[in-house]
Amino acid sequence: MCQLINGRPDPFDKALLALVLISYIQGFVDGNKRTARYRE
Repeated sequence: MCQLINGRPDPFDKALLALVLISYIQGFVDGNKRTARYRE
């Protein structure tokens, strides 16, 4: 993930990728609007 983000030259691209990727991998599954994905 860091290599993907750091490989982009534009800071706006970096910010967008960081936002999307971090929200995708977060581990919260408590249903408090923090659920990104659920693994059983």
